[in-house]
Amino acid sequence: MVRESTSPTSPAPTSGNAFRLAVLGLIGLGAGSSAFFFGFYRATVWEPMLLAGLVILLAFVVARPAIPQGASALGAAGLFALGFWALASTRWAELGDLAVTDGARWLLYGVLLMVLLYLVRDSSSRKVLIGATTTGVLVMAAYLQIRLLVDDSAVQELFVANRLNSPLDYINGVATYLLAGLWPLVAVAERARNHAVRGLAAFGAVQLVVLTVLTQSRGAILALVASTVLIMAIVPGRTGRAWILVAVLGGIAICGPALREVIDTGAGALSIDSLRPVVWMGLLGGIVSGLLVAAGSAISARIERGSPDARYGLSVISGVGLAVICVIVLGGMVLGVGSRSDQIREQVDSFTSLDETDGDSRLTSGGGNRYDYWRVAFKQFEDNPLAGVGAGNYTETYFQERRTSEDVQQAHSIELQTLGELGLVGGVALTAFVCAVLFGLWNTARGTTTRRSAEPALAVAAGGTFFVWLFHTSVDWMHLLPGLTAIAICAAAVLLPAMRPLESRYSVPAIGMAALLVVVISFPVLKQLRAQQLQSQAAEKLATDPVSALVDARDSIALEPSQRSYYMESAALARLGLYGPARDALLEATRNGPHDFVAWGLLGDLATRRGLTQEAQRYYRRALHLNPRDPGLARLVAEGEVNP
Repeated sequence: MVRESTSPTSPAPTSGNAFRLAVLGLIGLGAGSSAFFFGFYRATVWEPMLLAGLVILLAFVVARPAIPQGASALGAAGLFALGFWALASTRWAELGDLAVTDGARWLLYGVLLMVLLYLVRDSSSRKVLIGATTTGVLVMAAYLQIRLLVDDSAVQELFVANRLNSPLDYINGVATYLLAGLWPLVAVAERARNHAVRGLAAFGAVQLVVLTVLTQSRGAILALVASTVLIMAIVPGRTGRAWILVAVLGGIAICGPALREVIDTGAGALSIDSLRPVVWMGLLGGIVSGLLVAAGSAISARIERGSPDARYGLSVISGVGLAVICVIVLGGMVLGVGSRSDQIREQVDSFTSLDETDGDSRLTSGGGNRYDYWRVAFKQFEDNPLAGVGAGNYTETYFQERRTSEDVQQAHSIELQTLGELGLVGGVALTAFVCAVLFGLWNTARGTTTRRSAEPALAVAAGGTFFVWLFHTSVDWMHLLPGLTAIAICAAAVLLPAMRPLESRYSVPAIGMAALLVVVISFPVLKQLRAQQLQSQAAEKLATDPVSALVDARDSIALEPSQRSYYMESAALARLGLYGPARDALLEATRNGPHDFVAWGLLGDLATRRGLTQEAQRYYRRALHLNPRDPGLARLVAEGEVNP
């Protein structure tokens, strides 16, 4: 786990190094700004990226055969194991196309990590990569602030249910993107040589947190608190970092009253007049924080250059000041917990009993449906502990076993989704990846007994970013957004050791293995991409050319059976007036996905249009059995019983 030397005697940058840094910058910037493209969520967007990544990785292996070492090997192995085990789960998953999609997504993350490990070779490249991701996040933050200040329609376009939703169009995801840029700014505020740069970093940190609060994302607050605890515990330099955080919190406090007015709006109508003060006060708070950090940095630097007694005095005063602040904060928390113990118990009960979120106090409410999502996922794991129900197949039992009427497609937890869908094997692979990054963080923060020196600034920047993603996706589904997860993979690459060049005698086997990897992964991905293309063509032609739509739907099924393709086939046949074949297509869909209530519901609709009331009722009742909490199906069944 040896890093290249970053000493002043290192060779001068070459054109090759400049190109490598430029590529890293583009990758990081693309990941950081991917919120503008819905986090590359659609498979038709990221699957071509996977194919391109495979080609690039093969080119790297041919040009410079190398392998990951130590923690890097463990992390890459964990991601690839998740991907290949997910692909293998097509053997037992009810819906194999979903397993292919999930497997390909994990493989995308593994390929991205390998490509980055090839490119990240020294401290400079690590800084470029994490700096580029942060730049992308700051561009998004600036876009939001400008829109709020100058655009009177910003509330309607940027907010949903009074919560910041754009540009990602997923509230909690927006919060994670914003917090992904926080810790790199804290690292700059803590370690930059220029005092003004430190102040600017603190200013930016305040802006990111203020915007995050506008999302009212409880998971983001959890991720922020948890990442703060771990970064403070693991990375040396706690005193200076603590004062940076105090200054940032002070700037946020200045914006507190304006934020409170927005948060307390509840179910009322949010106005641009209440949002603009938030931005202005956030800017003011950022300026105050920046000035405090810059001034404190300058004073501290002057004292550090003085006598040992002066440095010791500074250390004592700083420590005492932080101790006093901690005592005040902890005392306030204890008093608050004591006076609100009944409320806390009520919120815990709200969480387990699936109460609705309080409209006027969302950030402190325990209501919501997460407990139900997690309960179903854990039961899937209990029923299938080794292999799970199959990648992407969470809905196999969710709709039948849920206790709410909320339609979701995933468990909203990376750990529970992995255990439920991929069992212990998937759980071990995920643990390997996370542990590898944690080990890399420890070595980056503290150095090793080998030639690797400590880099606490990079540990704070990359470690904090990775923790924000990890903790938030532990209570949500950020790992299913490739663009957002790419930021976490970039952070992991910063923390992990670089690739180790292979001896010439191992070059040919390494190239052969890389080529085999490309073929094995490309085949199912290309097949799925073509099937999805045919699905889209069928949907576009359905209204005007049902015959061509039918051909495309059947060609898609031949490549990769999927529920959507069967729906397209049935719809095309129905438009051609062929009731029997249309019904048969949907019955085939029920055999392909026995727990798919949608296919049975469509059979009921088809029979209703044909005037076959009793047959329609049989289909609707079957659909309701698979999804007993669907109000629409319950209404159709009830109407049929009243009017047989």
